[in-house]
Amino acid sequence: MLNRGDSDKKMRAPGAFFERSKKTIRHKKDFDWRPRKDNPYKKKDTGVNWRARINYIALAISIVGIFTVILYHPFFHINKYEITGLQRIDEVEFTNAVDGILETNHILILPNKSYLIIDTDEVHDIILSRFPVESVIVEKIFPGKLRITVQEKISTIIYDNGKQYSYLGLDGNIVEILRNVGDDEWVETKEIVTSTLEDGTEISTENILERRHTPPIKKLILEMGDYPIVYDTRDKEGTINTVMLKEDIVKGIIEWFNLIQIRTDIPFGYIVLEDELGNADIKTGEGWRIKINLLERINDQFEDLQFILKEEVTKPNLNYIDLRYKDRAYWQ
Repeated sequence: MLNRGDSDKKMRAPGAFFERSKKTIRHKKDFDWRPRKDNPYKKKDTGVNWRARINYIALAISIVGIFTVILYHPFFHINKYEITGLQRIDEVEFTNAVDGILETNHILILPNKSYLIIDTDEVHDIILSRFPVESVIVEKIFPGKLRITVQEKISTIIYDNGKQYSYLGLDGNIVEILRNVGDDEWVETKEIVTSTLEDGTEISTENILERRHTPPIKKLILEMGDYPIVYDTRDKEGTINTVMLKEDIVKGIIEWFNLIQIRTDIPFGYIVLEDELGNADIKTGEGWRIKINLLERINDQFEDLQFILKEEVTKPNLNYIDLRYKDRAYWQ
């Protein structure tokens, strides 16, 4: 016989199990399928992150401080120059011009002489506009040095006709007569001839076999400047504004002068002009000659010269190199 209490337990047990399972299922459903909603009555946190702000401000102040030190501290100011290539331009005048550029301010308060502020393109353009230069390279070297490499523009040559020295312009005209050629600038080869008169008296006569003119290069450079010197052997004479050389020949003289001076270690002496066709000799300071044509294939001739000096000959034993013929070169 069943106890009532037991019967109630047995009758309630399935229902109780169902209720627990239902609660369990509902709980899982709420957790898996329904996102948690914000409580509309919860007070939001509106506080400022002062620590982050202070860190940002300190970083900004540090950057500004470093920039200000580099901008205004003398250690980072341009205070040294390395200038190369000046020969005819006065170095003091050139340096003063660069000083004038650096002493100005950029946007009123920023010093031009600061390594950060100096504009090398501006220095380049001002030098080109103020001085007769062919090209200029301006470089800044940290922390306070400016390197300036100049190739001067040559618009004058020293013309020697064996009688006088003159300045010629690019058009080949005499611009200025400088001075006469001295007697000591000629070298004579002489012989003594002895003859006997009818009475038996011997007479000695001195004959000049050869008379050669050699321009004194170092002396002329000191007197007249470091310009290309050309000795014209054609015995031409002229006064102011007389055309002594063709423009193309003057151009060729200047081009060869620049090539030898800038791109080789050969000491340039002077040019001996032989004829109207541009045939000439470059007399080097080492005693040997370069036979060239001033009117044709100058770059090709120069490349041949470089190859021969590098691959074929040694200068101590060299007499001349002849570059005048296309696709051929001779040397001795």
